[in-house]
Amino acid sequence: MSLYPLSAYAEALGDDLDRLRPELRRYFSGPSVSGQIGVGEGVFEWASSRPRWLAALSRPVLGPELFLSASGSSVPFRVENIPARDTAGRPLLRTRRTYYFPSGPGVFSDSVEAVGPGLVLDRLGARGRVEATLRCEVTPEGTLRMVSVATALRLGRLRVPLPRLLGVHVEGFDGWDDETGLHLVSVRGNNPLLGTIIEYRGSFAYRYEEAE
Repeated sequence: MSLYPLSAYAEALGDDLDRLRPELRRYFSGPSVSGQIGVGEGVFEWASSRPRWLAALSRPVLGPELFLSASGSSVPFRVENIPARDTAGRPLLRTRRTYYFPSGPGVFSDSVEAVGPGLVLDRLGARGRVEATLRCEVTPEGTLRMVSVATALRLGRLRVPLPRLLGVHVEGFDGWDDETGLHLVSVRGNNPLLGTIIEYRGSFAYRYEEAE
């Protein structure tokens, strides 16, 4: 098992953390120094949320920072990974992604915590009212693949599991490009009725720095 401080992903992966490539192991282990955050800066080859009316229709109930504000190619972005603890003291990772579209910046945020061996719970948006349970798998190449196994709505204390037709199937990939020395990321969320409702893929450089 790694000697890095435990993070939400490290807790979920357990011994599989050491099967990741060294670059990804460092990324998913979190900072080794208390008070640091992870910062990534790069470019998305493609970033999109559609249909556009879905964000406007869902915002009053689900809140902001759940969908991208525009769609486009070659979109610069910045991601901040902020380690935290939940009320029970378990590791929590809060992430804020800022996309710099020509029409103006947009933000997509979420928080992740481990909920079992190989499983994390991803609460999407600023209010965390959409929940996706993701299964994390380390590939033979040492990359990480994530696939949703359940989605739900959280409205106050009420948690409503979503049936397949109303839910979102999420697939994510985190890898590494040896030629460029950059992290690779790809995420797609599909609904059986609406098709792809969120998608982004690209590359970025990553560092740890002191939190402001």
